[in-house]
Amino acid sequence: MLDTLLAAFGPGNELTRAQVLDLFGGDETLATAMISFIISEGFIADKGDKLQRQAKATSFLLNGGFTGKASVSNSPSWPAWDQEAFLKKNTELQNETLRLQRTLRDKESEFSVMSQKAASASFYQKAFYASIILLALLISWIIWLLSHN
Repeated sequence: MLDTLLAAFGPGNELTRAQVLDLFGGDETLATAMISFIISEGFIADKGDKLQRQAKATSFLLNGGFTGKASVSNSPSWPAWDQEAFLKKNTELQNETLRLQRTLRDKESEFSVMSQKAASASFYQKAFYASIILLALLISWIIWLLSHN
């Protein structure tokens, strides 16, 4: 839309207020916002009832305008890599891989120890409950014997 506005000036390099409003379908708020932005960029100058396109706007449009500026800024910029940089980065990544593999082995070992401890605790817990039950049965049997004598 901004490029269309700059191109609308044509060879005369001037637009009237009515022409600008016509470009924006009569939407004065949108037209004012667009004009204010283009003036702040220095592409047009406000000359009272008319807007005058600056020379800088023509060369800007020839270089793609706002659309070209947006597509250039969206393209990824890749760093300049040489073989030494690749080798260094590769070594760093290999070292990081080894460090993470070591961490993984350590965590697996910790998990294994914790699993064994949990299994052991479960066994001792069951043995404790069994001994409590056995003790309760023994006490009940002793009380029964004493009460029947």
